[in-house]
Amino acid sequence: MPTVLDLFCGAGGLAEGFRQAGYRILGGVDYSAPAIETFEANIPGAVGVLADLRNPDLDDFEKRFAGVDVIVGGPSCQGFSTSGGLSKSSGRDHSDPRNRLFINYTDIVDRLQPSWIVFENVPGLLLYENGKVALQIVQAFREIGYELVPMILLAADYGVPQLRRRLVFVGNRTNSDISLPAPTHGDVNLWKGFSLPFAHLSRIGHGREEGLLSHVTFADACSDLPKVAEGKEIDSKAYRAKPKTDYQREMRVAPKSCASTPPPICLYSIA
Repeated sequence: MPTVLDLFCGAGGLAEGFRQAGYRILGGVDYSAPAIETFEANIPGAVGVLADLRNPDLDDFEKRFAGVDVIVGGPSCQGFSTSGGLSKSSGRDHSDPRNRLFINYTDIVDRLQPSWIVFENVPGLLLYENGKVALQIVQAFREIGYELVPMILLAADYGVPQLRRRLVFVGNRTNSDISLPAPTHGDVNLWKGFSLPFAHLSRIGHGREEGLLSHVTFADACSDLPKVAEGKEIDSKAYRAKPKTDYQREMRVAPKSCASTPPPICLYSIA
């Protein structure tokens, strides 16, 4: 069974995806203690490491995770976010240390030498400094022996009820072919009339191909949930109605670590 190390692991979202795909998660690394606690609760058997990846202890990582097959990670993207007021052409805030985190990522990859790597960030990174930032990332990995391919993926194309795009770099040092993951869902009218940058790197806008399921909508996912008043919450409340869609039925399947079936509702409304 191939093994995975999750850098900048947070609560373990990337690791959980790999776990569901049949990989064994060795561990996760993050600077946040609550994140590490949550990661270990979400990924039983994995080792959570509380560490500042701006100054990684490479010797310790090698002792813990030598021989790992895949390293995944999503370095902090605030330094590249368009919400900060920086223009796409002028690029990022060069004083922001978060913009150098991918270099720390390459240092760890270079020391551990996994066969494959996955590097995830915001789609806007491809536009910064007229694409120079993305080229720097590709070149940095190439210098340590990895060929990298960028792709923009839309969560809705894989059954997630969210129109969320992410930039994903996938690379390896084995000279293996790298291809886009085949979508399971689609919507022929989703991007009708729009001109999308880097469309050739992306599955988004491909339309509803034969054999694909329709995108899961918010109503498909959440129409069975009770209303929550503004600023209020519902904690551990049982469902009052039967699930109405396939997605709702799937979400009610309790994980092995959960004693109740189906798992209780925990909802929060932000005031």
